Amino acid sequence: MIRFLDTRLVPLIAALAVACPDPAFASDRDYEPVRLGRANGRLTAIEFAPGVSDQLYVASKSGRVYAFRNGGISSTVLDLTSQVLEAGESGLLGLTFDPDFETNRHFYVAYTQDSPSGAGDSVISRFTMLPGSVDQADPASEVLIWGPFLQQTTGHKGGDLEFGPDGMLYHSIGDGDAGNSGNLPTAMDLSDPRGKVLRFDVRAPYPHVPADNPFAGSTTENEHVWAYGFRNGFRMEVDSLTGNVFVADVGSNQWEEITRLPATVTPGAAPFAGWPCREGDECRNFQGCSCPSPLFVDPIHSLAHAAPDNACAIMGGIVVRGGAIPSLEGTYLFNDFCTGRFYRIDDPNGSATVVEITDVLSASGGAPINFVCDYTQGPDGKVYLAACYSADIWVLEPLNNFETYCSSAVNSTGGVGSISLGGSPSIADGNLRIEVTNAPANAFGLMLLSRSRGSVPNFGQSQGTLCLSPPIYRWAPGGVPNSSGDLTVQTDLSDLPSLIQIAAGETWNFQFWFRDANPQPTSNTTNGASVLFMP
Repeated sequence: MIRFLDTRLVPLIAALAVACPDPAFASDRDYEPVRLGRANGRLTAIEFAPGVSDQLYVASKSGRVYAFRNGGISSTVLDLTSQVLEAGESGLLGLTFDPDFETNRHFYVAYTQDSPSGAGDSVISRFTMLPGSVDQADPASEVLIWGPFLQQTTGHKGGDLEFGPDGMLYHSIGDGDAGNSGNLPTAMDLSDPRGKVLRFDVRAPYPHVPADNPFAGSTTENEHVWAYGFRNGFRMEVDSLTGNVFVADVGSNQWEEITRLPATVTPGAAPFAGWPCREGDECRNFQGCSCPSPLFVDPIHSLAHAAPDNACAIMGGIVVRGGAIPSLEGTYLFNDFCTGRFYRIDDPNGSATVVEITDVLSASGGAPINFVCDYTQGPDGKVYLAACYSADIWVLEPLNNFETYCSSAVNSTGGVGSISLGGSPSIADGNLRIEVTNAPANAFGLMLLSRSRGSVPNFGQSQGTLCLSPPIYRWAPGGVPNSSGDLTVQTDLSDLPSLIQIAAGETWNFQFWFRDANPQPTSNTTNGASVLFMP
């Protein structure tokens, strides 16, 4: 075990605080984007199917659903190109899998079918895989869940589909306008399904109205409406833990916004996001509106079309749950389609603090990941992204948990001291191993820890380089280097001093300081080593 050394016994590092001020800790960079390969067409949605871990499914705007495996398309699962209208913002827009897919093999698509008007009718349909297959659907298995709903233009179709933890199917649909030409009032008309989040009970008989929908049983309001007042919620997310619904609503001239809807609503009422009465928090003086109004559900975040955001079309997102990357756990990820800037929202179900992560979400060599339009989370806990125009598929991979860095100086052995970390980075496992090699035999030493790295040569008259920055914590190892200059310390982290609080997602840096004579009495150090701690 590692035991804390009383600071009264070791005054030697007190002067270090003068060398470097305490840093403001930023979020740890514990992941990186990795390009998996390229699908085909203009992508609109990406999903995993329950029970299928070796491939994901991508939908293209033209009307095809593909299976993606080993860096490319492995099969065409469904081809609806003969019946899908792709004009304007129409097409195959939404894809999701039944929570009971492992037994019923059902999946759902939202698309606009060709129509005599040329505007396309909105449809939600269910399809079933061929017996024994997860790679090919039965094209004759289509069952209509909702629609066809006659549209007036080819614009603002929204189109996302998501199942919530309540087992209900949610659908975000745009207001049907084409740009700003008509400024249709559909989003605030409760008899019209457009500009809404719709909710369906696919286990109930057609028309699949959940009994707890706010207007279930109404003869005047649309029974499927869960929330209203959206311009074009192209992408939407239902938090798998809380059931709250997050709508990324594409704005008009000034604001892009994310609206959080509650998991439960009041009977006879529905949350109103504000469009077309307002955009973001700004009133538009639209006819028939009362603005401002206590009825509005305020966005949890907005991006301006003006500087410094320069946004144009918000794409969101995903609430990460049970993920492989500690720093993203419980956060909501989204991006702006045009600028390529990425963001996360910490505590999206609460205070909703926004952090830009564009610098982290860069491809190898710093090349940007452009035009991401959908996110999903795999059974491995990793987050996957789909680029709309290039059809590239990306995954956010955890970085290696153990790393060595910094340089050590020659000590009296004629070599340089070295430190490395191993065992498990999991706090729950309690199995961290610290190995020191090539130190002077039987030399007294201290283990140093810090959240921040540094590089201070000959600190405190030492011959070594301090690879840490303040605040620096000191532990006494359970022994000294042996006659070969080696020391192995095994710790379960249970005896950490009260000043050290290690949490999952944090990176801690280690270094070993030791007394030496080279040739006069002095001190020296190993290199530095770091560990990204996991839950």
